[in-house]
Amino acid sequence: MRREVLVVGGGGELGTAMASRIGSGSTVLMASRDERHPAPLATALREADIEVRTHPVDVTSAASVAELAAHAAELGDVRRVVHTAGVSPAHASVQSIPQTNLAGTATVLEHFGPVMAAGGAAVVMASTGGSFAAPLSPAEEHALAWTPAAELLDLACAAPARFDHRGEAYSFTKRATQLRVRAASIDWARHGARINSISPGVVANTMGTAELDGIWDRSSKECSRGPRPSGRRPCPLSRPPPASCWDRT
Repeated sequence: MRREVLVVGGGGELGTAMASRIGSGSTVLMASRDERHPAPLATALREADIEVRTHPVDVTSAASVAELAAHAAELGDVRRVVHTAGVSPAHASVQSIPQTNLAGTATVLEHFGPVMAAGGAAVVMASTGGSFAAPLSPAEEHALAWTPAAELLDLACAAPARFDHRGEAYSFTKRATQLRVRAASIDWARHGARINSISPGVVANTMGTAELDGIWDRSSKECSRGPRPSGRRPCPLSRPPPASCWDRT
């Protein structure tokens, strides 16, 4: 019997928290742009008796994502994918946010759909920040949902000049992620797999803290009026995505 594989794209605290809850009995493949980044987190999972492999990936490179997908399929049956790779307005530029959060996510969806095992499922991290995005026309929503990943950044609505600040670019990409996942679910279903996006608020991890403490735009300040994450933060995610994201119904 082939080994079940859980792919965690991003290799950060959020992906690690999810892997620790749903990775038991699977080979967890942690992928990150810098292969050294997930090493301490992978060690923590191994100490919990979870088999872990690491692999470099740059989601802005279609060749790199294709290599990761092929490697995952070689390890076993790709049953679950958790895509958390993304950049924050606290750290990234208006130019790089669409490259990673929009085109990078779309590239991952295009390459992993065909390698998913029948009955497999994926969860993609969007954000409640998508609710702050400027309204999109029906034509823009359709283009963001269906344009090939390699052509997404050529869309007028995704041009960096369209955004006044990093927070606006971030909200746009997270709304686009929701649209992209909804459209991708049709193609994934042809492979017998499911895909969902989930939109958490400010997560109590390193990136979330940086967003709360960093340079904030108007939309982010609105978000920050809510409860601040606990400084104790024993884990960046209190519970994994619901079973409905993973189990066929």
